[in-house]
Parts: sequence; C-alpha cells; structure tokens
Amino acid sequence: MRQLTLLASALLLSACGDVVDERYGTWLEAKQAGAVKRGWVPPFVPATARNLRSRHDVDTNSQRLTFRLPPRAVQPMIDDIAPLSRVNGEMLQRAINEVGGGIGAGTKNAAYMMCTDKFSAVIVVELDTGDVAYQSPAEWGRANCPRPL
Repeated sequence: MRQLTLLASALLLSACGDVVDERYGTWLEAKQAGAVKRGWVPPFVPATARNLRSRHDVDTNSQRLTFRLPPRAVQPMIDDIAPLSRVNGEMLQRAINEVGGGIGAGTKNAAYMMCTDKFSAVIVVELDTGDVAYQSPAEWGRANCPRPL
C-alpha cells in the first residue's frame, strides 16, 4: 500500500508543471483565494474586475492575466497606472500579438507599456468591451517605456 501511495504521489507531482492557471469569477473571489496578496492579481486591477484568469509561470515569474471590466472603468484604471506609456503602430500590433487571446481584436483598442528599472509589462485593452490583458515581463517593449521611476 505504501508503494502505491508513493507511486501515486510521484505521478501527481510529475504531472504538475511550473505553470499555475487560476480562474476567478470576481476580483473578490481572487482576493479570498490569496491571488491578490500573492501579486498574481496586480494592485491596479479594480475590484469591479470579472472573469479573471491568471497563468503564472513560477520558474520564470512570468504572467498573463486577463479580465473584464465595465467599459467605463477601463480608462480610470489606465489613468491610475504610473509609469505608463501608450504604444501605437507596429508596437501596438506586437502588443496585441504578444498578449494574444483575442484581446485587442476589436476596433477600439489600446496598448500600454509599464516599466520600472526592474520591471516591464504590457496592458492591452478593448475599450468597447472592457476586456483587458496584462503580460509581464515584456522586455521587448522596454524602449517604449517612460523613464523609470
């Protein structure tokens, strides 16, 4: 019996990867599960966020987070993030491609780089639907970042 238990444990551990995929219906659910405290839901994400999905690679500390806001809440969220720099043209398209998942595929989208001297991220927003995608790191866009704080 002990060998069977050890074998089952080994199989479970080997099946577990380094990527944690979590889903929450609301920001409050994410907070109650500890995702906000762990930093897997960044501080800029408003409490009105819904349909949160966080994919976090524990080894590389990279993350992709998607969520939906009421469309009227997108711009106030963006206005509260600093340092932040809007990207356009080829960089906008690259941000949409890097974040993926259909975010930014609409007609009214925007992308922003967030950087400090030790951190980089990109946010893509669909202003009509309130869909938001966040990815960190985003070193490919560092040249488009505002000056680090």
